Amino acid sequence: MAVTIDDPVPQTAAKRSIGRLLLLPLGLVVGGVAAAALWLVTAAFLAPIGRAPEMALETALDVDGHMLRWVVAIGLCAGTGFLAVVVMARRMQREIGQSASADALFEDVAHAGAAFIWQADPAGRLTSLSDGFERCSGRPRSTAIGLGWEEVPGVGLAEPARRTVSMAVASARAFRDIEAALIAPDGKSRHIRLIGRPFFDADDRLEGYRGAGIDISDVVETRERLEFVDRHDCLTGLLNRLGAIRALAAFLGRGRQGGERPVLMVIDIDRFRGINEAFGAAAGDTVIQQVAERIRVCARDGDVLGRLSADEFMLLRPGALPFDTLADLTSRLERTLEDRFSVAEETLKVTCHIGVYEIGSDDRDVETCLRRAQLAVTRARQDGRFTRLFMDGMDLEAESIRRLEEELRHAISGNRLALVYQPQLDLKSGRYVGAEALMRWHHREHGFVSPARFIPLAERTGIVVELSRWALRQACMDSRRLGDFRIAVNLSPIDLAAPDCVEHLEALLRETEMDPGRLELEITEGVLIEDTEGTLDVLLRLKRLGLRIALDDFGTGYAGLGYLQIFPFDKLKIDQSFIRRIARSGHAASIVRSVVALAHDLDLTVCAEGVETKDQLQLLLAEGCDVVQGFFSGQPMPAKQLQQLVERQSTIVAEAGIGAAVGADAAPAVRSILGPATGDHPVFAGSPPAVSAAASGDFLSNR
Repeated sequence: MAVTIDDPVPQTAAKRSIGRLLLLPLGLVVGGVAAAALWLVTAAFLAPIGRAPEMALETALDVDGHMLRWVVAIGLCAGTGFLAVVVMARRMQREIGQSASADALFEDVAHAGAAFIWQADPAGRLTSLSDGFERCSGRPRSTAIGLGWEEVPGVGLAEPARRTVSMAVASARAFRDIEAALIAPDGKSRHIRLIGRPFFDADDRLEGYRGAGIDISDVVETRERLEFVDRHDCLTGLLNRLGAIRALAAFLGRGRQGGERPVLMVIDIDRFRGINEAFGAAAGDTVIQQVAERIRVCARDGDVLGRLSADEFMLLRPGALPFDTLADLTSRLERTLEDRFSVAEETLKVTCHIGVYEIGSDDRDVETCLRRAQLAVTRARQDGRFTRLFMDGMDLEAESIRRLEEELRHAISGNRLALVYQPQLDLKSGRYVGAEALMRWHHREHGFVSPARFIPLAERTGIVVELSRWALRQACMDSRRLGDFRIAVNLSPIDLAAPDCVEHLEALLRETEMDPGRLELEITEGVLIEDTEGTLDVLLRLKRLGLRIALDDFGTGYAGLGYLQIFPFDKLKIDQSFIRRIARSGHAASIVRSVVALAHDLDLTVCAEGVETKDQLQLLLAEGCDVVQGFFSGQPMPAKQLQQLVERQSTIVAEAGIGAAVGADAAPAVRSILGPATGDHPVFAGSPPAVSAAASGDFLSNR
């Protein structure tokens, strides 16, 4: 857009400049002529009386006095004329320099597309403004005349800009790139950049300043838009992680004031990855937008909202109010986030967890505050609660977990872990036919560390793959001494998701010379839920290697029957929660009976987990269960004890009268060897001490 620049300098200024330029040289010429005339008059007056000033020169030079008189007069005129020419030349040079400076200024103004130009006196008070000022500011020029830029109504100058202008005026220097806002009476604003240079008179005295105002509203708008994009999440419009951290840092930097009770909240969407995989990325974006909008509705003016990661949000409340307490806020968030979400023409239940940290007066570190709020989120998830407040000691516990993770890594690399094996008793033959490998970690300082503690830790930190592969290798090596005994090892979803899962197992079988039919891999329904199609492909490839696949914890998942239909499992393990209630609950007994019948119809072996009493074993015998596993039939034991058990079980069973029993004839024989309490099974007679009950637990299923 073309910008018209109006010149505020009157045309008479040029005339005055020319007058000043010629005044002194003309004065010198007139003075020289006057001096010559005075000389001639004086000489003519004094000559008759013999006092003429040139008489001495006449005598000394022997020249005519009349001629000498005119020579001196002409010399005076010529001297003053020459002096006048020199003075005039110097003045013209100075004026040309000032003109060039002014031309350069106005050339800058023209190139910059100035909206208006201005002029001020030596004190920086405006003396004239072009019409463009009124178009930019919406105010008449008269409101600004006589004022400095920092005093003009509607002009917003930041403090650094004020200081720059003041220092430039005080030292008669040029200034540029001074940004200011022009706010019109109707509230509309424009942004300008001020430039200015001093100008001087012929005697180098400061006459004032001239400059321009350049409209940079479009530039500022673009810059603000880029800054917004840089600090905000494009999907939700909330602050992104960078913007949220900066806002939190600024708040912590100013310190806690008065009776403020600031709180920091972190809101986390549980299993968000599953939403993306099940419904697609677009549906996941919709959920994120809806969660952000619900949080925004629950917040109040002054709260800082941000999106920290794909499924994590932040809410900073600078201070609680009597009519809107922390409890009120968390209650609103819980109610609105519990409502179902509309996704892809369906309604979806999304679980969220909130961690709350009350910021202390001495808190200054951003990462510490965020970490404590996130620790509260983790505790809320672990406890199955919606909201959890950070309490003293949580960070110490987190540090303890971090150390435990590091020590677990060292335990894996240093081979300081151990496997124990819980035997599995075949109720048809009365013989032990296999064992499940269970992980054990005896810490040198903390003693026995429960698998329920370190297995989830390994899964969260990603070292579970390394842990599982150590267990697989150790189980394959231990199986060498167990003959035809089958060893079962649990695998997690992370193990099966590893790109080289199949290749690693194939290489391990070849290296250890393990018969694939003697290695059984136990998985839970959760493995299939994560990525059904991909997981099924991996399982089919493993099955083609000759490995057996067992579905563990059957009955506790989401769609067990569907998985039985689409994948040919070898074994189905009934979860111990049903076995514990089988003796006192008709419903549990009916479920077990139905599962056993279903498994047999699908040609699957049925194993009951967690058998701890004689009554449970008797009921399972009656229902036709194939294999049992639990404390009543055998406690977990080291590989060496298991080897001893395998070597003598034939003799023990033969002495019990069931060594040759097969099929239905084995059931009475098994009943005959059941004692009144755990440990009366003849297998335990004279056997080495078993691992204590406290040490029981699956390798990767947290029992």
